[in-house]
Amino acid sequence: MLKDTNGNPLLSVNEIKTQILEVMLATLDNPSNAVEWTIRELLKQPKIMQRAIEEIDTIVGSNRLVQESDLPQLNYVNTCIKEAFRLHPLATFNIPHVSIGDAIMGEHFIPKGSVVLLTTKSSWTWQEP
Repeated sequence: MLKDTNGNPLLSVNEIKTQILEVMLATLDNPSNAVEWTIRELLKQPKIMQRAIEEIDTIVGSNRLVQESDLPQLNYVNTCIKEAFRLHPLATFNIPHVSIGDAIMGEHFIPKGSVVLLTTKSSWTWQEP
């Protein structure tokens, strides 16, 4: 519906379809990338990784693989995975977020109430809770 100063559409129907297709195709390999990012983040934080390993050893043990039925009990591991997904989202673009307080991201000040779009190039850092 956006138009230029002459009233012509900014994008044709074919250009819009192409853009949507590119966004959809960009997310095809992301599940495997998500696992890699999660492992990368854990390797950068040895204390967090050790705590996740200890939880898996306690709940699952070392004699078998993690089963889907184990997941509800692996609270710390689930939290680590969710944090990695927050830092490295599966989708190219996330839904808009609203800042609930003043924040600084990189060199940018984000006032409370601002609508922000976070991309996969987020500069937040993962810290031990």
